[in-house]
Amino acid sequence: MIKKPKLTKLDGTKIEVGRKIVEDGRYAIIILAGGQGTRLGHPGPKGTYLLNLGDDQKSIFRLHLEGIMKERRDIPVFIMVSMDNSDETKLFFEENDYFGYDPKLIYFFEQSDRPLLDYTRKPIISNGRILKASAGHGDLYSALVKVEKVIEELGIQYFLVTNVDNILSKLLDYDFIGQSVGKEITAKTVEKVNPNEKVGLYVERDGKLSVIEYTEITEELANKRDEDGLYLKCSNIMNQILSWNFIKKCSKEEMAFHEQFKEKKGLKFIKQEKLLFDTFHLTDSYKIIIVERMDEFAPIKGAEGKDSPDSATLMYLRYLRKEEARTKRDRKNLEYNI
Repeated sequence: MIKKPKLTKLDGTKIEVGRKIVEDGRYAIIILAGGQGTRLGHPGPKGTYLLNLGDDQKSIFRLHLEGIMKERRDIPVFIMVSMDNSDETKLFFEENDYFGYDPKLIYFFEQSDRPLLDYTRKPIISNGRILKASAGHGDLYSALVKVEKVIEELGIQYFLVTNVDNILSKLLDYDFIGQSVGKEITAKTVEKVNPNEKVGLYVERDGKLSVIEYTEITEELANKRDEDGLYLKCSNIMNQILSWNFIKKCSKEEMAFHEQFKEKKGLKFIKQEKLLFDTFHLTDSYKIIIVERMDEFAPIKGAEGKDSPDSATLMYLRYLRKEEARTKRDRKNLEYNI
């Protein structure tokens, strides 16, 4: 049975708890960056794509690192790369002096790959070699435990996991971090307002946390409403804090592969991927927190239109102006009270 999950909001009550977690060195950030910028017309890793900010151009990676450095420079950052972009990503960071971040705090780890299959499900061989592609973000669990020694030495207990292509993803949110204490999964969601929006949704399925794809939802359920709007409205924006213990537990699980039938340069093939959220049903302790879309979700998926560099950059610039106005207002109120 599919039900909507219980939601909560950030209210500032856990800021100091989250700050203590960070200051104690128990928090780290994972950026999922194994993808290429092919759909953007970009020949390199998606994180190296340059965004036009009007008076400057900045790569997606740079925006994320600068966002962290507005608050701190002492948080370990783990970047999951793939065999397709590992060398190029590392070189990009080196050439850009790690964007001013401490290189000793940036750790690259590589997800595994899978053979591409033809439509008879046999591996595709070209020039005597099996063609392969990355195994999807669900490979994070098994890939991360390969650097378990580093994580244990650092004493990390909680990991913020996010996609590289959401340039409004808040990588250091003390209140959010504080809310994650004692939970295996703490995830942010934004409200789905259009029943036809093609987005995965957080739900409770048979009493367990789950993410279902829009293709799994009947038209009747997609349009179902209650006093809060759409009944199923919790969009998965891939911004979640996972406990280290949960990651280790999931690394021991056999995860199913999802299949995508694709065609590229005349070659038809099947790509197999594991998805991060396919293990979420294993948790008994989780929290789903609803946030404002305009403040936290500006994904870059294609070259034009919705979820493009232009649309995401516009949302990013609007957010910066909003934050500048808030800072000026807070400063003015402080001066008035003094």
